[in-house]
Amino acid sequence: MSTKLLITSPIPPSVNHYTAHRVVMKGGRPLAIVYKTKEAVAYQTAFKKTVARAVKEQAWITDLDNPRHIYVDAIFYMDKKHRECNNAWKCLLDAITETQL
Repeated sequence: MSTKLLITSPIPPSVNHYTAHRVVMKGGRPLAIVYKTKEAVAYQTAFKKTVARAVKEQAWITDLDNPRHIYVDAIFYMDKKHRECNNAWKCLLDAITETQL
């Protein structure tokens, strides 16, 4: 059993590409709807599978009856010169949270 889980991930979509907005009419009034982009959904679906596989392969300790904090340490190798790594955290951490580790 391991207390560390090592995972390599592609660069997640930035916050700017994580959600999008559309306007729908409800009761004759415009209503703004926020939704995840296809890019974000695709990344999270693939990354959740990567996390689940790593948990199994590395025999990571999981105890779903015991809520706990997970410490995440990451090194970002950015694919563009002026991209900000702070914008990558949201999609990455939401994917980890959704795996319910």
